[in-house]
Amino acid sequence: FPSHDNKSLSVMVSGMEIEPNNSTSQANELVPGIATKGQLASTSDQDFFKFVPSGSGTLSLGFDVPTGYSVDYPYFTLELLNASGTSLASYTTGQDKTYSFGIPAAGTYYVKVGSGSYFDSNQYTIALSGTFNSTSGAPTYGIEAVNSLANEGSNATFTVSTANVASGTSLAYTLSGIS
Repeated sequence: FPSHDNKSLSVMVSGMEIEPNNSTSQANELVPGIATKGQLASTSDQDFFKFVPSGSGTLSLGFDVPTGYSVDYPYFTLELLNASGTSLASYTTGQDKTYSFGIPAAGTYYVKVGSGSYFDSNQYTIALSGTFNSTSGAPTYGIEAVNSLANEGSNATFTVSTANVASGTSLAYTLSGIS
């Protein structure tokens, strides 16, 4: 009888920007807990992301830049906009940082990423988290293995479930950790 080793598999859900996202009307949705990768194609390129908190609160925005400099050269600009496009806060950075913003009320908000005085065309990563007064309507993602073990050469099936996620939202995922 041939021997079969059981394998376990972990799945990581991550996001990638979808072009075009050069305006608020084309903004990609930022999902709390899902890191999203983006890339500026030129000094005039701008990437817009949107999120819709269900109440007032504090937003934390992690921004991981590709530059890796110890000095904070202005490679990227980050700007928080309200639904009408009014700037609420802006930053220029060349280092990995987490920014905190006060969100005054429920509604649609945007984060605009652009080039600073310097330019870097490599991928950046942006991640959203926050604490809001009302959590109803917060997007959630789940993944469940239909079969918990798969033998070598057989298929493993997974079910991805979502709640409160906008229609057409794209998810990229990576299977890793086969052991």
